[in-house]
Amino acid sequence: MGGQVVAAHGGERDRYSPLRSPLCPSSDPREILEALLTLSPFGTIYIADLDAIRGYGDQFQAIARLTAPYQQLRFWVDAGISSTAEMQRWATLTNITAVIGSENQGSLRAAALLLKHTRAPILSLDFRNGQFLGPRELLNQTRLWPHRVIAMSLHRVGSGHGPDFECLEALRRTAPRQQIFAAGGIRDRQDLLALQKLGVQGALCATALHQERLASIELQALLNGHP
Repeated sequence: MGGQVVAAHGGERDRYSPLRSPLCPSSDPREILEALLTLSPFGTIYIADLDAIRGYGDQFQAIARLTAPYQQLRFWVDAGISSTAEMQRWATLTNITAVIGSENQGSLRAAALLLKHTRAPILSLDFRNGQFLGPRELLNQTRLWPHRVIAMSLHRVGSGHGPDFECLEALRRTAPRQQIFAAGGIRDRQDLLALQKLGVQGALCATALHQERLASIELQALLNGHP
């Protein structure tokens, strides 16, 4: 947001401030990216363009400059995309995978069209305090969902309150063939093991990484499939 990495908490985006953490004293995106890669050889990095999501311009050029030197990585980017024109712009960046956030979709028809015309999209099903953000029908039309789906519990982001297991269990029952990724509230290795047992494919866990509640050796074991 505004060219800096910010500390997210509870989805209250107007209150986010530049990140300072034990992992990295800077809020500069490149320094934070390097700190994350020093912690573990991640293959995928998630970026939220909060300016674009909130409708205050975008960070396209900044993200393009950040990601260009790291062609060996895959970046998942949620940039508030709500039209095929916006999608085509992001498609010009070769190591970017677009995340379609439900909260930015005006209708089921618009969301379906965007998902259909996006190469290998990721759908983010966005929730706040148990309420689905986006066209309600999208939550029930699992035939429209791509293979990869993020369950984004905004009210738990940065909270340390743990994942929304009830929501994740419901999504696993509703869409057993999709890969579900958890986002929001992940605290430590035990949460990741519980998510793994539940059948969740992966997790977004920035806060736990920045607060050093996940050690390098634990991350490497999990990434290698050894709990």
